[in-house]
Amino acid sequence: MSLDTTEKESGRRRIVRYLNKELIGPKNGEHETIEFERPDKRYTMGVLFPRSTESGDLGEERDVEEDVEGAEPAPPDEERADDPVTLAGQWMPASLGLSFYFTGADAVEVDLWGATYEQAEDKAWHRKPIADRQHPETATVMAPVQGSTRPPQRVLDGRALLHVTWRRLEQGYLVTVTLVNEKRHEEKHRSPDPSDCLYQVGFRCRVPDGEIREYPSVDRVLADEEDRELDLLYRKHSTFGVGHGCAASWDGNPPTAVGTDLMPTAVVPAMTHELEGGAGESARALSIAFLADEDVATNELCDGLTSFLDYYEEWIDALPDQHADIPPRLHPARDRILTRLRETLSRMRGGVERLRTDPTALHAFRLANLAMLMQMHHAGKDLAGAPVP
Repeated sequence: MSLDTTEKESGRRRIVRYLNKELIGPKNGEHETIEFERPDKRYTMGVLFPRSTESGDLGEERDVEEDVEGAEPAPPDEERADDPVTLAGQWMPASLGLSFYFTGADAVEVDLWGATYEQAEDKAWHRKPIADRQHPETATVMAPVQGSTRPPQRVLDGRALLHVTWRRLEQGYLVTVTLVNEKRHEEKHRSPDPSDCLYQVGFRCRVPDGEIREYPSVDRVLADEEDRELDLLYRKHSTFGVGHGCAASWDGNPPTAVGTDLMPTAVVPAMTHELEGGAGESARALSIAFLADEDVATNELCDGLTSFLDYYEEWIDALPDQHADIPPRLHPARDRILTRLRETLSRMRGGVERLRTDPTALHAFRLANLAMLMQMHHAGKDLAGAPVP
């Protein structure tokens, strides 16, 4: 790794840490004090608000005590209102959760963390940690006996409820684990009390006696063409969890744990104009300066573009052999993608011929490339791209 790349990676990590502290917190340590601002306004991510009893689309929820064995079943509308996953989609979310699939066990261990903020006599808000990632609170949840359900557990010093929904599959369980703020907000026209919110929340799930498996795919009967094309493109990337009100993250393949991720990150490889197999006429076609140069003869410009398109056509023709692992069920998706690539190639060849025969189109093409070249130059370090004292 070059020094330049190392510096870029370090810069990215600093930015991510900064954003985490600014958006999720705590910015100034586990016992921080916030002055002149409410904590639920200071932090915009990772906050679980009290459950609203005035929400028109959620309705009222039952007390936890009503979920005990033998309780009267709720009507369908109330069941939907009670769904803890639904609470993650509110304007002020009261829950977050994730779903994952595992085999070989009948219990899940959940490590949880979070904090509260209490207002003191000085009117400042003081953070009160309950648990953190390094020292989490752990809850063990057993699978219910077939035909029954288990009530949610009180966690995080009784400030939250841990719901686990179990779905028995052929070889294991598909579970949805949801953390819900235990507090309720009953006043319709007033904001929730910041001390009733939970902050910097999250959890990770482990299955010590089992194995976390790839998340079951969408029903292939219901999948549309786009679903199948995405399935093809990402067939080598496994998914081990789905987040609700957050992203899901995991630590390997197969993972030992699946957890919530409030601000997911990924390194996207930089694009390059380097062509495999060398430079030549094909590479010249990727130079904006070459495309914008009025002194380049029309035939020279068009021949360079044609050479690049020939290279592009060779790349398209080689794709089937390079991806012979595509399963038969995805062959129609493969063929659609190849058809679109060839249609794009045909359109670009038509564009090159237009440049060759239409001086007005050629002039407009060069002006467009010149504008982009000027913009890139203006953003350079010696001009607008330089830091201003």
